[in-house]
Amino acid sequence: MKFNAPWICLGILLTWMSACNVDKKKTIPEEAIEFTTTDQSRMFFNNVRTLDYDQEEDDQTDRVFYRIEERNTDTLPPVLNLCIVNDPFHYRAYIMLEPNAYFSQPYHFEVVWKDSLLNTSGSISFQEGNIIEQYLFITKLYNKLLAQCQFYIKEENMEIPLLNTAQEREAFRKTMIDYYRLINVL
Repeated sequence: MKFNAPWICLGILLTWMSACNVDKKKTIPEEAIEFTTTDQSRMFFNNVRTLDYDQEEDDQTDRVFYRIEERNTDTLPPVLNLCIVNDPFHYRAYIMLEPNAYFSQPYHFEVVWKDSLLNTSGSISFQEGNIIEQYLFITKLYNKLLAQCQFYIKEENMEIPLLNTAQEREAFRKTMIDYYRLINVL
């Protein structure tokens, strides 16, 4: 049986394209807590995805901090940015929440979510904690974001919109997809 070079190239191309195409609407089970990376996931992230990120290296810990370039850096409306922390020497990566200066208490706040399609609502509380607490909080927000929920910060008797613009929502979503791919959850 003779193999034809164009068919082999087509097969390789289709395999590569299917490997790069993840389900971007898949919700993440909260119990899927994982921080381990693989050589393949780090190679993909470093060679393909880091082009969209600002990078900051910490020489003392050998960790690299990645913040998506399209994030909102304003200080007036409440903004929740994310930072992917890659620890390549220990084969681990973490996700960190970075509230902007608007938050008077950036280590303790409550996010109210509203699902207008299902006519439901609830809240997710953030209490500064370890990497697991941050992962769980951010994953809950990500799943609600995929469900097209609207978010608000609860301040006294007011609800201030959060992740309100398409840019903020997309920056959050892309960062989480990249992070979940890096730790092989997606």
